[in-house]
Amino acid sequence: MTLDVVVVSYGSGHLLEQALRGAGALYHGDMRVVVVNNDATDGRAAEAAGRLGAVLIEPPRNEGFAAAVNRALAATDGEFVLLLNPDVSSVRGSWEDVERLFASDARAAAVGVKLLNEDGSRQDSCRRAPRPLDFVAEAISASRRFPRWSRALRYRMLDWGYDETRVVDAASGAFLVIRRAALDDVGFLDERFFVYSEELDWLIRAKARGWRTYFTPAVVAVHAGGKSSELPTPALSVLLAASWHAYARKHFGLLGRALLRLGLLTLDGARLVRALALGRRGPVTRAIAARVRVHLSLPADPGAV
Repeated sequence: MTLDVVVVSYGSGHLLEQALRGAGALYHGDMRVVVVNNDATDGRAAEAAGRLGAVLIEPPRNEGFAAAVNRALAATDGEFVLLLNPDVSSVRGSWEDVERLFASDARAAAVGVKLLNEDGSRQDSCRRAPRPLDFVAEAISASRRFPRWSRALRYRMLDWGYDETRVVDAASGAFLVIRRAALDDVGFLDERFFVYSEELDWLIRAKARGWRTYFTPAVVAVHAGGKSSELPTPALSVLLAASWHAYARKHFGLLGRALLRLGLLTLDGARLVRALALGRRGPVTRAIAARVRVHLSLPADPGAV
């Protein structure tokens, strides 16, 4: 099994070594590591890549996560590719179980692993193929607010304990092993997704072509979500909203796209009116205003949030 490891860094050069050492502790064969540094001002990424003997790619500008991954994929040819977030650490488990899954199913496109928060709690890292109202439910944190509502639990698969190996529609790209043959068949990531939902889109496309994604709890990693970007959370929410609409344009029909746009516009429009009525003018309010622009298909700059 030949393995290429792809890590995209944006202001997270200080995290690279622990992530790559974690992957190296799990996989004992030869692996080629490619680091794509999307932040030209972060010299720590180049330093870490040099210390670890990794190939360093530095695009002239930040083209987004999907474009960065595609640059790395084009520069590699391993039989398998591990997409690894810089904010992953403390990887443990059995790599042999991952290999066995691929060996047992020639149509296994990808294998995702069990992810934990820094406090040891489980992350709901798998997804069912989304429907328009699933994104609206995400926007109001419905699974947390209404834990007994089956509709809110469906998308994040919270009706399941993440304690067994099984086929899923999609798994988190924070630690995702992909078969090169599936990439050759399905194509690379869609660069219209600047960040967020690009692996969801790819895995759903793979499923449509007869490939399968597996989840296994045999490998466990700590994923400090959000630490792999220097952008504040309100700004990231703007990018997330943009990714939902990008996904909808590809996978939902006209009615589904309209329902999603109407639902999100209603929610964020009400939030914006309330925030302005209360005299709030901070980054959270600016992020809501930016999301409203996204819902209206107008340009919005997350960096200005």
